Amino acid sequence: MLTYITDFIVAKMGVKTTDSDEGYLRLILYVAAGYSGFVHVLLLAFFVIAAIPVMAVINIASILVYVACILFTYHRHYTVAGLLLSFEIIVFSIVTMLLTGFYTYVIFYFVLVLILQMIIPYSRPWVRAAISALIIALLLFQVHFEAGYRPLYSLGDYQVAFSSLNISVSLFAVAAELFLSTYIKGIIAHLSALREAELESLAHTDALTGLYNRRYAERYFERIKKEEPRRDWCVAMLDIDFFKNINDEYGHAIGDLALVELAQFLRRRLRASDVIFRWGGEEFLILLSTRNRDVAAMVLEKVREGVAALRTTTDTLCFKFTVTIGVAPLDLDRIDECIATCDARLYQGKEAGRNRVVC
Repeated sequence: MLTYITDFIVAKMGVKTTDSDEGYLRLILYVAAGYSGFVHVLLLAFFVIAAIPVMAVINIASILVYVACILFTYHRHYTVAGLLLSFEIIVFSIVTMLLTGFYTYVIFYFVLVLILQMIIPYSRPWVRAAISALIIALLLFQVHFEAGYRPLYSLGDYQVAFSSLNISVSLFAVAAELFLSTYIKGIIAHLSALREAELESLAHTDALTGLYNRRYAERYFERIKKEEPRRDWCVAMLDIDFFKNINDEYGHAIGDLALVELAQFLRRRLRASDVIFRWGGEEFLILLSTRNRDVAAMVLEKVREGVAALRTTTDTLCFKFTVTIGVAPLDLDRIDECIATCDARLYQGKEAGRNRVVC
């Protein structure tokens, strides 16, 4: 349920999950202002029932203040929202104690404001420290002022109910603040991590085929060079035969379709331990998890036969294509040379008639 509520706020209230600090600040201000406004709705109903109109009017004003807090938060005026939130609770608590007495546990709201200063970074630390010092001064002043004070309004039979309500909503708010501050920060951090992972994936993935791109290949090679023990690999360069003719005869959209279908076929046909990169244009680089060139050639021969049997179809046409593949064992200390060897063997296959594996 909490995850659903948080996700709703993220989606509907424009929280920037790419900035975890702002995302946390914005969410916690929404929650604090929303809860405080809800409490004042309860208090408004209480004072209407208790027939104390002045307190009812004060609570209406408080509700409007929290509406303003939400609007300021929405427009990213976080300092204004945080100050309004803090001072509304302070002023409301002072006025309520003066009007209804010091023995209704309104003092608990001061504790709530102190915790707000600790968990909501809406302003600079010295501002929040100054507000905390003000609250402590008010608490000390109250100790000397409350003795013998007679409130302007008597709650009578409603005093126990009012005291119980103040204790309940303030302590619940304290517990909720401490829990939600940690929970919301975790949710925001998780969303930020997902977003960063998505951006990283886009950076090393070919947009058309969904395969790894050439830029990522360099990082991948560096990673497997550091593995201990090193795995055995063969490397292959695959190229679509007469790809320019496909583009010229059918158009580049059909050429793109052929690339996508080939990428999907390679994913299906090759093993999970093999790695495929779109090297550029119609070329694909394949890492096969074996150093045995004959095994690699056998695997790639099945790939070549499978591609030749493919039929690429649209609403108006059906065509097929073939591939030529050059393959060589991979020496992780001479990667560029091994790829150049694959490339040379690929062109040998092209000159020998295409649609073949050369090793």
